[in-house]
Amino acid sequence: MSSRINFDVDDETRVKIDDVMATTGISTKRRLFEVALDELERIQRLVHEGRVIVAVKPSQLDSFVRSAGDGVLIVEQPAATGPRWLVQRPNDWRITPSIKGTRVNVSDILAIFKADPDITADEIAQDLKVPVDAVRECLEYAEANRSMLDAEEREAGLRAVSRGDYAAPAR
Repeated sequence: MSSRINFDVDDETRVKIDDVMATTGISTKRRLFEVALDELERIQRLVHEGRVIVAVKPSQLDSFVRSAGDGVLIVEQPAATGPRWLVQRPNDWRITPSIKGTRVNVSDILAIFKADPDITADEIAQDLKVPVDAVRECLEYAEANRSMLDAEEREAGLRAVSRGDYAAPAR
């Protein structure tokens, strides 16, 4: 038997929930809640087993090892630097990544900027309901991969012409 649990959240918490959903790719709040409960249960088991969980910068590892004494020390390395918000969509011919949990890709963000050069990253994030950091990551990606994006745009045009979506421009 299942039952419904209702609770109110403030705007700040709602934004955090949306950010976590976008980051993890979890599509429903129910599933996010289930995953969070599973993770809390796992951590609780580790605590009851007498384990200590510590995240340490590599430069500080020696001081933590000395201070750990006889306790068990599990060290998690910091996440590798790289895309946080951008992912490759499966079954898509494009190389250009999309923002996790959305169908918005880097080219879409660039098209918005091309249409309105005065728009800000904050405004785009608000309009698309994505984190502003994701929009900024799209812009960084676009700056680093301009030639590839231009080639994809040409390919998209050729595909549209071959499908008959529109006529090729006269040369």
